[in-house]
Amino acid sequence: MLVIFYLLTGVFSTLKIHSPDELSDLSFNVGYASFGSPGLYSIYGKIVSASHRNCAPSTTYEDHEIPLILYYSDCSFSDLAYKFYISGVKLLLLLSLEDNINFVMLPSYNFEVDNMNIVILMIPRFVYTFYFAYYKNIWISYTYDYIQTEVPEAQLVISGYHENDKKYIESYVSLYKTLKLSISNSSFTFQYSNYSEFMSLTEDCIFFESNYYCLKNTNNSTGSEILTNSILSQSFYNEISQSNKPQKLFIDYLDDLTNICFQNYTLLCSYNLAIKYGFSGNINYEVLKKAELNTLSTGFYRINNLNFYWPGLPLQEIYCLSSKVPNENCPILCNANCKYSDLTDNVCSIYCNSSSCGYSQLKCLEIYKECYSFMMSDGNCNEKCLNDEDCISSHESKSNKYIVLISLTISLPILSMLICIIVYKIRTNNRRNRRVTESESETMIILEPEKFYKGTEVLGDLYCVIDLVVINEGDYVVITPCKHIYHPNCLSQWLSNSQNSEKLCPNCKNSLKLFKIQE
Repeated sequence: MLVIFYLLTGVFSTLKIHSPDELSDLSFNVGYASFGSPGLYSIYGKIVSASHRNCAPSTTYEDHEIPLILYYSDCSFSDLAYKFYISGVKLLLLLSLEDNINFVMLPSYNFEVDNMNIVILMIPRFVYTFYFAYYKNIWISYTYDYIQTEVPEAQLVISGYHENDKKYIESYVSLYKTLKLSISNSSFTFQYSNYSEFMSLTEDCIFFESNYYCLKNTNNSTGSEILTNSILSQSFYNEISQSNKPQKLFIDYLDDLTNICFQNYTLLCSYNLAIKYGFSGNINYEVLKKAELNTLSTGFYRINNLNFYWPGLPLQEIYCLSSKVPNENCPILCNANCKYSDLTDNVCSIYCNSSSCGYSQLKCLEIYKECYSFMMSDGNCNEKCLNDEDCISSHESKSNKYIVLISLTISLPILSMLICIIVYKIRTNNRRNRRVTESESETMIILEPEKFYKGTEVLGDLYCVIDLVVINEGDYVVITPCKHIYHPNCLSQWLSNSQNSEKLCPNCKNSLKLFKIQE
């Protein structure tokens, strides 16, 4: 039932498909957003097909509904997430056009919304087309995990770009001062990039010991200027950590850096600031050897070797959740009476039994082991849930089969007579079925392909959810009675697929048993 995603080194999140049982072993990678919320407290819900107009929800969603929508380029990730967030959505699934996902969604440059409590994930196309589309009720939960140690280790990893690093630095400085971290459990490092065709080797790169270390330039600064500032900061940190000087000097330097030198990448600005806080002035380029390769153009935090890419998130809360013995300065959790230990002891705490606390990480919703209240009577027979009404008919069917077998064994003397009768009935039924089939084929409702024109009345977005291709004016389409639009070949193959025995509309799950596509 466990699906774990490791898209980047240090990323550790858990998605569980709880219902139906048939999907419980399904595993796949996801993309996640570096804005909004990481999802520290469990979120659960039922996946529902969704659409948007002008990047805003086209309908409202009930609590514990998780919208799944196709994302395409007319919306930015962050704008789409924000509009679903203000409509009350806690977890948003975006359906990729690709079967493989290997990136992180970054916010648009003008996006400045803090504390947006929504998790945004992107799932591969095949997960929907081969699995999700065949089920009416799919229940999942999601949590971004953390690793607990006696004394957590915190690290700030900067990108070098002050406008990007500012919020990361502010949160890290607050963490250091509030929880009184020391040199033994806090550290600092920076990132560089490999050379690309969009860079200049002479202006955007530093050549050191047979290697090029680069950063992309900005409108006002070269990549080498930005990188040299990071080298200076790392040199200052190393000097502090290897001496008797208080680490607070470096923390105060960081606190001022993105304010005083916010858009000034000249070495003089950061150099003078570092000198003010006790730096010797020795810039050591050897630190490049231990710098990290930048893959996202963003800074991040690292706590117990897990990466957190969300600027402005409650870093103190994450640090305390990662501690087996949270100190007295840890902030109040999701509920004033919910203790840090209550979320990690695998027992339901009444004080954490709320949506904001993830229902004590779902333990308050667990009826039996791995069976949760939302799985009962959800339309799926889940074997982990004893006395699930959805399984009663299935169990009765099995019991009836056993009774028939026992009866046949006892009635061996008349078995041959029964076989004769059965053969006779089968032949009779076959003749009757042929007549019924011919009659049904005559009464099937034909859906004729037609050209799509602007203004045609349809529900949802203008793309076929089967092949995920956008529908343009002039394309031949089929419009179902429930007003959903598909490519003729796609819907024809869909209805003839043996897995789709109920012949459900891929969008709304209404029955299409009486319909067929004109060839």
